[in-house]
Parts: sequence; structure tokens; C-alpha cells
Amino acid sequence: MCSIYELLYSCRADYDSPLPELTSKEALDAALLIKKIKDEISSDAIFMSNLDYTFGKLMTGDALFLKFFIYSFVLMIENSPYVISNLPGIREGLTSTILSGYNVGIINHIDKDKLSSAVKVVEFMTSKETQKIFVMNQIIVSAMSSLYKDKDVCDAIINCEMYQDVQPILKPADITENYNEYSIKYTNYFFDFLYRNADASKTLKAMDDILRVYDVGLNSKDTSIGLVTLIVFSVTIVLIICSLALLFSEKYNKLFSFLSKPSWCLVILGIISIFSISFTKIGKLTSFKCQLSTVLLFMSSSLVYVPILCKLLIEFPVEIKISKWVENNKKKFISILICVSLILNGLLFIDSYKVEEIIINEGQNFKICKISSAFTVIINTVIIIYTVILFLSLLLLIFLEWNMTKLFIELRFVVSSIYLNVITSVVLFIFSYF
Repeated sequence: MCSIYELLYSCRADYDSPLPELTSKEALDAALLIKKIKDEISSDAIFMSNLDYTFGKLMTGDALFLKFFIYSFVLMIENSPYVISNLPGIREGLTSTILSGYNVGIINHIDKDKLSSAVKVVEFMTSKETQKIFVMNQIIVSAMSSLYKDKDVCDAIINCEMYQDVQPILKPADITENYNEYSIKYTNYFFDFLYRNADASKTLKAMDDILRVYDVGLNSKDTSIGLVTLIVFSVTIVLIICSLALLFSEKYNKLFSFLSKPSWCLVILGIISIFSISFTKIGKLTSFKCQLSTVLLFMSSSLVYVPILCKLLIEFPVEIKISKWVENNKKKFISILICVSLILNGLLFIDSYKVEEIIINEGQNFKICKISSAFTVIINTVIIIYTVILFLSLLLLIFLEWNMTKLFIELRFVVSSIYLNVITSVVLFIFSYF
């Protein structure tokens, strides 16, 4: 793992560049270079050898070049034929070395009377003066780069220039909660390329996919789905809004006689809400996007179907009290049901949703929304019950008015719309939360 990081860092674009992305050209060049070195001037056996093999060669001098850890006893070997130097980079001026070592800390529950002494010990061990003594006696290699510009230090150790020119990179020990598992997967993928001739680009992508979490972004580097979705749905919404102009054209009045102009505006707003759900799926998934997606899904049903429910109640073939009341209080009826839906959906913003990573072994990781509390579960359940009652009421009225000549075509369109809405809503809800 550390050797692969050193290889990648030594093949970065220039001195100031960070560690190359695994999917970059620099990473591909590094992989192909180490493969070429292994095949042309080394072998699988040498590359796969353990530390004992390398240390043995170090002791006997039976090797031209060796890559090994810096240990004090190695530095103190007399008459060694080797000179310690930084790793060569892909171009002049570049090198790399991995930083690794020991962590020193103080436990959380230390006795108060011992805390001060413990702090003093840590301060002593990490002070520049102490580090200087350790370095001059070749006990440690210090991470304090300024020490290697000290004349006393350079006079006491060999290869001081090498330490001055070090280009370090941290061991990625905190890159994930389970570093050991990540390291095993990471190196196994690379070994598939190095020893088993796996494709270099596919190998690097597989290594990158271990931790990468995919989303639908606007950057077309990975996929153009996000950009295409944004353009298509934005254009569609604009066309839908422009279609409102037809409501005010006398030429098309008969085509929109099923509902009043304000009711059609609510239906159009509901349709726009449905299309807007797609925008919440673009970019990094957040708790707010999860909330907004759910609200848009449920609110769209109320905005589209409450005006239709009002119309069907008014046109009910038998005179009943509720039908008469709705006819005389159309605005109040629609407002009450829309307000109930707004209040219920507004409650979803009280408690946040949880965004959970789904890890796919040898695949692409992604995130989904997870309901994080009993309160949110209850509110979602109430909204679903409300929506089901709305749909059942519509279907019952459609069944009773099915053969009415006046609403013959409209009723069939509404039924198709309800069936399609239910199916897509269920599918969307399942894919978003399960």
C-alpha cells in the first residue's frame, strides 16, 4: 500500500501537485512504468519477495538498488556499499517518501493529578530539543524538517542533504474507518495488474471505486446523465409553463372546459413538482434533498388531483349534501385539502433524513435516503394514508360517473393518470429509501 502511494506521488505532474487521482493519466503512467521495470529489469519473484529477502541483500551487498525502510541499525552499518537516497521520480526534481511512525497520545479518562505530568512527557518527547538529540544519535528520523537545516545535526549524521530534499506524503491511515480492509483490497487490485496482467485502466478504476461514492453530477467526465437530465427537464418545465397561455386563448377554451383556469394552474404546478423531483437527484445527496424529494412527490398528488376531485363531486349525478356544498364552496374545498397536505408535508422538515452509503463490492458505491426517526415514519405514514384516501375517493367517483357522456373522455384520462402516478410513486419511493 505504502509503496503504491510512493510510486503514484513520484509520478505527479510537478513538484507542487498533490497525489494524482487514480483515474488520471499520471496514475496510469506510474502503473505502466512500474510494470515495465518489473518485466524488463526485475522479476515477479523479486517484486514479491518479503522484507527478509531485501534485508539479506542489504547485508551482503548483493544488489544494485534496494528499497527499504530507514532504520537506525541500517544507518550504522560500517563499510556498507550502499548510499541512501530519495526514490527517483518520473521526471527530474520529483521524488516521494511515505510518512509513517508511532502515535503518542493521552487517554481521555486519565486522573487529573497525572494529567499535568503526562502532558509534560509528551511535550518533552515532541520538543525540538529532544528530537534534535534523538536525530543526532541516529535513534529516530524526525518529521521536523527544520532539524535537517541545523549545522550540528548535519555534522552528526550522514546524508543530511537527502533529508532536506525529502518530498513526503502521509500514509493514508485515516482515509477510511477500516484501513486494513481497504489496504488489502487496494493492493490486491494492483497486484492483479502487476502479476496477473489485468488491464491497467480498469485496475485503477477498481481501486478508485473502493471508496468513491457515485452521484449523478453535471460533470460529463464520468457520465452525461446529470447534464442531459437537467437540460431535458428544464426545457420541459419551461414548455409546460408556456402552455398556460393556451388557457387564455378563446380558440382552445372548449379543450380546457373540464376545469376552471385556477384549477388548471394547480394541476400544472403539480406536474412541475413531479418533474422537479429529478433535480433533487443531481449532485451530492443531502438530508435536505431527501426531505424535498418526498415533499415534492406527495404535494404533486394533491395539486393535481384535488381540483379533479372537486370537479367530480360537483358533477355527481345524484344530488347529495357534500356535492352541493362543494359546488357552492369550490375555493374553500380545494384550499382546505391543499392546506392539509402542505401542513403534513411541512412537518417532514422538522426532523432530518439520514443519508446512508451503500457499499458495492467490486462495483460503484452510492447513497440513499433513510428515514431516521419514528416521528418521520409516522408523518410519512399519515401522508400516505391521506394520499390513498384521495385516490380511492377519485376512483370511487370515477366508477359511479363512468358512463356520463359529459365526462366520458376526461374520466378515462384521469384513471390512466392515477394508475401511472401510483406505480411511479411506489417505484420512486422504494428506490429512494430501500
